[in-house]
Amino acid sequence: MARRQTHRGLRRPVRALLLVVAGLVLAGCYLPVKFDAEIEISRRGFYEMEIDGFFARLPLYAAIRDGGIGALEQRAKVAEVMDDLARDAGVVDHAHYGKGIFRIRYKRRGDLLVDKSVTFLRRNEAMLSLAYSSISRRVTLRGTSVSADNARRLRDIGLTMQGELRLRTDARVGDHNATRVVERDGMTVYVWEINGFRREAPRLAIPF
Repeated sequence: MARRQTHRGLRRPVRALLLVVAGLVLAGCYLPVKFDAEIEISRRGFYEMEIDGFFARLPLYAAIRDGGIGALEQRAKVAEVMDDLARDAGVVDHAHYGKGIFRIRYKRRGDLLVDKSVTFLRRNEAMLSLAYSSISRRVTLRGTSVSADNARRLRDIGLTMQGELRLRTDARVGDHNATRVVERDGMTVYVWEINGFRREAPRLAIPF
C-alpha cells in the first residue's frame, strides 16, 4: 500500500509537467531559467543583441524528471539539442549543464531596417524578438509570457525565471513597460528585472 501511495504521489508532478510542456509547445520548448540579456538599438536602426543564460529544454527536462529515459537515450537527446544549437549562427557557445538545462551564449548584430526582424532563439521558439515594420515605421521589442496556470505548474516542479533584460538606445521611445529607466553615457537604458513569472511580457516601441 505504501509503495502504491508513493507512486501516485510521484506521478502528480510528472502529469503537471507534461501539461506545462503541452501548453508551451506553441510558444517554444525552451524556458529561460536564469539569464542576462542586453540589447542596443541606435536611432539609425543598427542593433546588437547579447544573451547569456541557462535554458531548460522542456521536453527533455520532463523526460529526465519523469525517469522515463535511459542514460543512452538521454545522451542521444542531449546531442540532438547540442547539434541543433550549433546550427544557429547566433549561438556562439553552448553546453549541457545537466538534467535538460543548457547554458547558451547568443550574439547578433545588424541593421534592423534591413533585416526586419531578429528572434531569440528562432521564430517557432521565440523568447525575445525585435522587429521593424515599414508600415507603422516602428521598431518593437517583445518578450513572451507564461500563462498563470503554466506559471503555477512550473513553480510546482521547481522551475522559475530569474534575470535581467536591458535595452540601450539613443532613440526616442514611444511606449514601454520596463521596471526602471536610467540615463548612462548619453544613452537611455530600459531595464526589466525578472524575478519569477511576470504577468506582462517585456515590451517596448521606438518610432522611426
